[in-house]
Order: sequence, then C-alpha cells, then structure tokens
Amino acid sequence: MSDPEQIPIPAAKGRERRASTQRPAGLSAGVAIGITVAWLVVALAVGLGAVAVQQYETRLRATSLEAPATVTEIVTIRGGYNVRVRFVTATGKEVVALLDDFPRDPGLHAGEQLRVRYDPDRPDRVLWDVREPLDFSGARNALIVLSAVLAFAAIAFFAIARHRRRARR
Repeated sequence: MSDPEQIPIPAAKGRERRASTQRPAGLSAGVAIGITVAWLVVALAVGLGAVAVQQYETRLRATSLEAPATVTEIVTIRGGYNVRVRFVTATGKEVVALLDDFPRDPGLHAGEQLRVRYDPDRPDRVLWDVREPLDFSGARNALIVLSAVLAFAAIAFFAIARHRRRARR
C-alpha cells in the first residue's frame, strides 16, 4: 500500500466515501406531474358529474308528468320506509314502482291515493311524491365540493413534490 492513490480517502467523521448507485429518495418530476394530472382529471370528471346532475334535474323539471297513484305496499327500510305505488302514465301504461327515500309519513297505508311525478322516459325508475319538491342540490353540491377538494389536493401534492425536489438539490 505504498501507492498513495490506493489509500481510501476518509470522509467526514471517519467514514469512507463510496460511489452511490442509489437514486435520491422522492418522485421524479415526470411522475409528480403524471400523478397531479391524473388527480386533476378525476377532479374534472367529478365536476362534470355535478353539471350532469344539474342538467338532469332541469330536464326532469321541464318534462316530468304528474299522475294519481295508489299505494300498494309499505316497504320498511333502515328505520324508515319506501312506498310501492301503482299508477297509469299519460300513454296508458300501468306502472308499479317504488318511491325511494319517501318522506316520513306514518299515516300512509296501502290503498291510499297520492300524486306522483314521473319521467316519461323511465316512469318505473324515476318518480317522486309531489309533496316533496324535486331537489338534487345536495348531490350536486357534494360533487362540486369533492371536485374542488380533489383539485386542491392534486395541486398541493405537486407543490410539495416540487418543493422536496428543489430541497434535495
């Protein structure tokens, strides 16, 4: 070991330097951008869902029809109940359908009459009791908030990843 080039050069605090083949911890810029874009696309899709809900409600308000219905069954569900009704559409088709999320009306019984509004395109699936106004604002607002949170999270993720990349340099 008389040759000075073969002697290891000590590093700080007595450790030897070694050639490192490991990449620095953290995400590359491309991966961070890809993840951010993916989350922004999800946020956009959720936001477009809110727009679709609003358009659907507007269309139903404009095209729905009202009909008298007869309660055929009370269906108990999770502490409340839904109501199965029978009614005849404007085209003469007899429909039996379930009123989902029925208002809590303990006095309603099989055989009673009530008025329902229905979508003429899907009378057995989209219908509601006229005593409760059609309102999808809760679903629409939840989708808008979710969209904003996802977009904010995507941007915050990118900012944090960028900050960490710069701190390593």
